[in-house]
Amino acid sequence: MKKFEFRLARLERVREIEKDRAAVELADRERSRKVAQSRRDEDRDELERVEDEMRLTTDESVNVETLLELDYYSQIARRVFHASSEALGQAVVAEDGARVSLIEKAQSAKAVSLFRERKFEEYSKENSRLEQKDIDETAGNLYIRSRFDATS
Repeated sequence: MKKFEFRLARLERVREIEKDRAAVELADRERSRKVAQSRRDEDRDELERVEDEMRLTTDESVNVETLLELDYYSQIARRVFHASSEALGQAVVAEDGARVSLIEKAQSAKAVSLFRERKFEEYSKENSRLEQKDIDETAGNLYIRSRFDATS
């Protein structure tokens, strides 16, 4: 009997490679999102610290120069926080896109894999049918020989 040969084996391998690359891309995007999230958290903490310091400064004594510096630094901290929040939003969108891409690639690879399995099952059934046919022929020949030998 001939050996099972899947004609789309290269396509299956390419789909698996694409799926693996998409998984790596998703991991990179997740890492980028985590970095952006930690950066945003740090910026938020800094902004809260500055705002707390402004509150404490106004409660103690009013030094206009210090208050203006804190206000200016507070504005900068707000801008940095908003910039890091936007970067986090972009990282989340990129991560979601990579996740969708991975899902699509995995479905595509699964479809080819299922097709290969179905073809292998067909091959196995056909192979079993041919083997059974050979067995039946051999049994028939042995029966005829035994009948022929018995009459001779």
